[in-house]
Amino acid sequence: MAGGGGTAGAGTAGVGGGTAGAGGRGGTSGTGVGGATGGRGGTAGGGGTAGRGGTTGGTSGGGGTAVGGGGGTTGGAGGGSGGAGGGATAATTCPSFTDPASHTSMDPTTFCEIYLTVCNSYLAADRMNLAACIASYSAVRATTVGAMSANGTIGACESYQLCAAFSLSMSKAMHCMDASGAAICVP
Repeated sequence: MAGGGGTAGAGTAGVGGGTAGAGGRGGTSGTGVGGATGGRGGTAGGGGTAGRGGTTGGTSGGGGTAVGGGGGTTGGAGGGSGGAGGGATAATTCPSFTDPASHTSMDPTTFCEIYLTVCNSYLAADRMNLAACIASYSAVRATTVGAMSANGTIGACESYQLCAAFSLSMSKAMHCMDASGAAICVP
């Protein structure tokens, strides 16, 4: 009498699909350019392998289980356009900073957006980008300014000098140097 067939081998499950692509990053303030669209989704998973037949007279194993999951979804759309930038901010902000004896200073973000636009050819080494500028300006903003300025604080002096650079283009280099924390706007 012949031996009984072996048990049918079960196939393995298919591998799942890839992960979703990353979304694009938003535009930097002042550039007006949005981020790129996110990456493509992953590829679909492969199907499972077929089961192996049993020993001596066994029936053939069944096919593998269902095909793997579909590929990942496409990444999200890119970010929106950047902000208006320092030029537009200067036009609306600087009329408030025309008094050479004013003790008012700009907030760090507004100051740096204007500074990076207006003084782009005269940037101080510690103010080459928005994050560095905010850190540098914030560190000295409330410090009492020296006798060469009537502004009271370095922040008020730099704010006044920055707006002078914006409105008096013929002496931009000098006023940008002062707005960078040199010459007049020092402790």
